[in-house]
Amino acid sequence: MDPPLRQRACRRCRRPFAVCASCDRGHAYCTPACRAAGRRRSVRAANARHQRSPEGRLDHRDRQRAYRARRARRRYAIPFFLGPHVDTLIECLPTCRAPGNEPRFAPITYGDYLEWWDTENYPPERQDDA
Repeated sequence: MDPPLRQRACRRCRRPFAVCASCDRGHAYCTPACRAAGRRRSVRAANARHQRSPEGRLDHRDRQRAYRARRARRRYAIPFFLGPHVDTLIECLPTCRAPGNEPRFAPITYGDYLEWWDTENYPPERQDDA
């Protein structure tokens, strides 16, 4: 004789499903996909509750400080490109490429680069005269 089936409603999609009494271990989801989605939702809710607690706020603060410190260390090349003289030559530094590798871009003066950038981003044929 077959063991009796137990009817359940999936906690995520509310779709009914059946599980045999001998296999029932507190199943709450109809498919592995629903179980994974339910687990994600549960973990996110637990994380949100933790972050609202005093300890969670401190953990979040520490993670943000560490993240910002990491980001601050990586921003070393940006100030060079804030507006050099138009005759300044921009080229790949020898220390930024492996021996035997050619630079990806040819050297160009800053003035020529600005002219190229303007025509690429603001083509004259698409400009409306005021």
